[in-house]
Amino acid sequence: VQYDLNIVIFPFPGNLVRPLKHDHPQDRLPTMSSKPPLLTMSGVCKSFAGVTALEDVSLQLQRGEILALVGENGAGKSTLIHTLGGAILPDQGEILVDGQPLALASPHAAQAAGIAIIYQEFNLVNELSVSENIHLGREICSWCVINHSAEQEANAEIFQRREAKGE
Repeated sequence: VQYDLNIVIFPFPGNLVRPLKHDHPQDRLPTMSSKPPLLTMSGVCKSFAGVTALEDVSLQLQRGEILALVGENGAGKSTLIHTLGGAILPDQGEILVDGQPLALASPHAAQAAGIAIIYQEFNLVNELSVSENIHLGREICSWCVINHSAEQEANAEIFQRREAKGE
């Protein structure tokens, strides 16, 4: 599986940033691309038991762009990322990848669409190898047995692609 989308959350003190509510076009770098944005989230809303966590949140992510979501505790950063990752269904709004609408009903659906989330609380399994941790939850199997050599080949391809891109 090739992932073109990377979401990174940097928690910053709330006095350094404005609360996450809307995309601010004046903060975006100009782009020369005629392609649609890699990721568009528009009008995303989510409430929990009457408490609004996300209210009409919109953002765009261009290819090669890095986006940091910043805000105070309770601003909705984690809820937005969980929505993008398919762990939480939005009450309203849409998510587009390459201009195509997606219905992300589960984390598996998000991964199938090429969306991988690296959560703040990311933990590795110390007893597993690097390769096994990379494929954790997405193991490559043959006849119900994990195919470790296929996983290592997939890892090599991922690293070669990233090196070729200069990442």
